[in-house]
Amino acid sequence: MVIQKTSHKKYFNSREAADILGVNVSTVKRWTDQGALECLQSRGGHRKFSLQHLVSYIEKNPQPGNESLQAFLQVARSSAADPVAELAVLPPAERLKSVYQMLLDSREEEIFSLFVFLYLRDQDLPRLYSENFLPLLRKLGEDWHSGEISVPEEHIASALLRRVLLRMGEHTFRQLPISPDAPAVLSMSLDGDNHDMGLYLLDLLLKLHGVRNYFSGGSTPTLGLRGFISSRSIQRIYISMVYSSDVPQRDRNMEDILDLAAELGFDVRLGGQGCRDWSQRSHPKLRILDSFYDIEEDLLQFLQKPASESDSLPPGALP
Repeated sequence: MVIQKTSHKKYFNSREAADILGVNVSTVKRWTDQGALECLQSRGGHRKFSLQHLVSYIEKNPQPGNESLQAFLQVARSSAADPVAELAVLPPAERLKSVYQMLLDSREEEIFSLFVFLYLRDQDLPRLYSENFLPLLRKLGEDWHSGEISVPEEHIASALLRRVLLRMGEHTFRQLPISPDAPAVLSMSLDGDNHDMGLYLLDLLLKLHGVRNYFSGGSTPTLGLRGFISSRSIQRIYISMVYSSDVPQRDRNMEDILDLAAELGFDVRLGGQGCRDWSQRSHPKLRILDSFYDIEEDLLQFLQKPASESDSLPPGALP
């Protein structure tokens, strides 16, 4: 996956157009040769597609059952007066306040449309997470802790974000098929930590890169892990550490997993805001990942794919 640095794209290349339309690059080239899909072509034969080129094709070839294309189309062809279209071009910090209020107002369809458009435009799952999901989750937690919002409001808003993410996983992200010899990993939160949003985002990223992920979710006990890891040939465990009401037990669980890692040979990757107050931050089998960008970079190393080769992975239509 290529990390785009610009906040708005004027033109898309053939791969990006293919990802948005949900087809392969050869299909896009065939459509342009047939005149079905307009484009600009350089002297060297490179095709460039404007947003209007893609919108025009989608409008002429509707796919009513494709939620992601419909959401992309809705935002892309919106007038400047449309609030969702206006939000899409704002800097992330400015966008957060409005999207946060939409979240508290349970405006799921607008948030879904906005996030689909942002992803299909930028082709960057770590960016979508870091600039949108993570700030919203942090603000929900801060406002709940300070009493600005109630427990039901925090739960309802978090559930809405989870639904948006799951819908995007179903309709937006093209995933590599999982081959029989694909590397196997386990993703989990420790017993007593029920926060799982980061795990869902991680799951999407792993599937995009063809990794077999055994998703255990929140509050996973360590009992029986040895047998499971051995029987599934697990090469890595991803642990999300957000909040635990029993810190000493959390630390004992981590020590048990690290002892298993040393014995069985798998790696451990740890992330989440709970890492800040975890004392044992050094272990030969452990690496702490501070951002979603770190997760992707580390994953490419795990798969032995240099960043320059990540273009060969279909990045979307990405936790």
